[in-house]
Amino acid sequence: MSTEPRTAVAPQVAARNLPELLQALQSLRRAPIVDLKQALLQLQVLDEATIAALDQEDPQLFHSRSRTLVERVVVSEFDWHRAMARVAGLPEIDALTFEIDPKALEVVSIDQARLYGVLPLGMVDELFFVAASKPTSDELQHQLQVATGGRSMPMVWASADAIDRRLDQLGSPLI
Repeated sequence: MSTEPRTAVAPQVAARNLPELLQALQSLRRAPIVDLKQALLQLQVLDEATIAALDQEDPQLFHSRSRTLVERVVVSEFDWHRAMARVAGLPEIDALTFEIDPKALEVVSIDQARLYGVLPLGMVDELFFVAASKPTSDELQHQLQVATGGRSMPMVWASADAIDRRLDQLGSPLI
C-alpha cells in the first residue's frame, strides 16, 4: 500500500428528491474513482493503519467483490454494502426523508418493496430508481427485473433500517 496520505473526499450529501438524486449521479460521474480501501476510509469503517496491515497480510482482501472482510468479521455486512455502493459510484439517500414520487408504488408495490428490501423512489427520464441497502447485488437486480417485467432499475444506497421504517410509514405490514 502506498504510504502517501490519501486526499480527503467530501462526504456525500444525501439526496432528498429525484432532481437532487440526478445531480448527485452527475457529480459522482465526474468524481475520481474510489476503490474499496478509499471507501472504507471515507466511511470511517477502517483506519489507514488497519488497512495497511490487512493489505500486507493479503492484498486480495480489498478486491472489490471480495467478501472476505465480512467473512473474517473485519467489516460488517452493512458497512461492506455501503462501501461497495461508494465504489460503484452510487449516491446515498436518507430513506426516511426522501420525497418519493407517489406513482412509484404503482411500479413496485409496498409488499414487493418489503419482500426485496427496497424503497421505490420514482421515475426520471424513463429510469425508475429504487433505494436498497445492497444496491450492488446482482441477485437483487435480477429479482427486481423479474418481478417488474424486465424493467431495469438504477439503485442507490440507503440503510435497511431506514427503508423498513419508511415502508412502515407508507403502508401496512406484510400479510
